[in-house]
Amino acid sequence: MSKKAMIGEQVNWVYVMIAGTLILLFFIALIYKQKEAAEAAIEEEAIKNIELITAQPARSTQLLKMPKLELDKTCSSGETTIKAGDSYPTRPSDPVFGPSTIRSNEVMATTDEWNIPFKTTNLVYLTANDTRYIVLKALSDAPSERLAKQIIDSLPVQANKNTRPITASDTIINTNSRRIVIIGAGTDPRPAIVNWMREKPAKDITVIKVTRETGKESGKITYYEKNAASEFEQGQATVYIEHPMMMAAIYSDSLEELNCATQKAYQRLGPVSTVYSERVRQIKNSPELTQSCKDKYGEADNWLAQLARLNSQGDNMVAVMESLSLKNRELLLNSCPTIY
Repeated sequence: MSKKAMIGEQVNWVYVMIAGTLILLFFIALIYKQKEAAEAAIEEEAIKNIELITAQPARSTQLLKMPKLELDKTCSSGETTIKAGDSYPTRPSDPVFGPSTIRSNEVMATTDEWNIPFKTTNLVYLTANDTRYIVLKALSDAPSERLAKQIIDSLPVQANKNTRPITASDTIINTNSRRIVIIGAGTDPRPAIVNWMREKPAKDITVIKVTRETGKESGKITYYEKNAASEFEQGQATVYIEHPMMMAAIYSDSLEELNCATQKAYQRLGPVSTVYSERVRQIKNSPELTQSCKDKYGEADNWLAQLARLNSQGDNMVAVMESLSLKNRELLLNSCPTIY
């Protein structure tokens, strides 16, 4: 073969290699684009499903199964935003309580009513099978055992949950759950914290103590914060009013997230209280109402006005709620128009 022919053959092979490389790059780019489109479609579908399960009726739980992906929840000025990857975010109309991040193929949404004492708003709780709830109770302590049972029973049936005595901490094994929530039911949860828990990143472990006032549905939530030595120090505490708000604290991974989502509940409380306050004034001024009934309303409209001005949970709120509830019952027993 002549030298010229050999050079020509080499040039042809170069062209073949270049063409082959370009074709290969084209198909790689095509596959990559298809993969991106498929992921975007999954994320968009996930957000649509999140919109549906966060708008369900009160006292119901929905389980959403989907390909494993990451959901991010943020809150600002009471408004919750939930996003999956680069998808368009959703902003549920009701207050949403849950972890800041979910990495799971199963998401649970539970909805409950917040009654103060009349229905004010629905509260939405988000959790997933990547979160493990450990509820601790004090031995031979009936109130602690009752509270622990109530917490466990209020968590979704599908949730990864269990309860145990505070003294049995050495039996808590690592099941490799991404996130751990340790709840002390009327007892300090820290004695149950073992080494494998201390090794978890602070964002993946929530430690709280729940207390309840005797005979009431209100109490206090204390969050514990992980320090540089991987020990948990007692942090800030907040008051909760009614069982649904206690559960909101349990689902939230920090006091800041709890307080932010709670703002929206109070934004609803004001207008609802104002409506009932106006209702009471109209009833009291009705010429058809007997004087006996009119005398029984007392300070009801003023109590409702107080509720409308509240922007946080506290002792004054409990007192007003109890007064309204007793007054409403009295009106009902005397066949007078009720407050709510």
